Amino acid sequence: MSQKFFTNLLIVSLLFAFPLFAHAKKNVSKHTNSASKNLFAAAPRQNEILVMGAVKSLYTAQATYFTTVGNRRFGALHQLWLANLIDIYLAMGEKYGYIFNIQTSLENGGIGSRFSVYAKPKNYGKSGKLSFYMDAGCTVRGGDKNGGDASVEDAVIDTCTPTLAYENERQIILAMRTLASSQETYKNTVGNGNYAMTFLDLYSAGLIDSWLSSGNYYNYDFNLNVNQPSPPFPGRFKFDSVPYPYGQMGFRSFYIDQNGVLRGADHQGGQPSENDPPIVENNEEK
Repeated sequence: MSQKFFTNLLIVSLLFAFPLFAHAKKNVSKHTNSASKNLFAAAPRQNEILVMGAVKSLYTAQATYFTTVGNRRFGALHQLWLANLIDIYLAMGEKYGYIFNIQTSLENGGIGSRFSVYAKPKNYGKSGKLSFYMDAGCTVRGGDKNGGDASVEDAVIDTCTPTLAYENERQIILAMRTLASSQETYKNTVGNGNYAMTFLDLYSAGLIDSWLSSGNYYNYDFNLNVNQPSPPFPGRFKFDSVPYPYGQMGFRSFYIDQNGVLRGADHQGGQPSENDPPIVENNEEK
């Protein structure tokens, strides 16, 4: 068939599709406006309670997005909606008489990211007075900002369980054990009795993936130190991992060496050591 035929077919398809899209958009706007009017009639305090719940639901959505389709990136409102994690009204940035906004930013030279959620009353005094702020630390902050944005400097209003941090810790526990076993495999195979000196050595040997070999995994920074065997002294290695930012991406720092005992503790973002308590098997998958 000719190119002209396909061109005409495309034009006809667009003519049919455009009215359907316009109708859907009009219905969403109509329902949004109707919902907003009804919420304006409600007590502002009730709206504020609903908004706090919505803000915390955005944290849950971000935690899920980050560990699944986001590939270690947080999403904008429309991306969370496309992933079926929030509803269309929240995705459009307006719900419960409030304006919602999400800002994302890259950290560590582009590895990993952070996010901030902002919610402020659309009609200050009528739909609400308090403005809200939350980031990956899962702490809701805010106050009466006269309709302006809240920030990280505002007082704590509510907290929620930082599931993202705990999920990161679970992944790091698995990664640390993988690294330790990879070192032993490397020593007994391509290393000819020596440990791998770098993460890249382990990756080149096909023992870890490229993500782990980068030295930053689930927003934890990894370090490797190696002392090769020198008779009569045996070889030694140690891995440590530290969350960044502390409290948002994780709480505990982790340590493992050639003895194979994984250790960890909350060092407020500081370095772990061989003196930390061992990670108990039954508590790892919380």
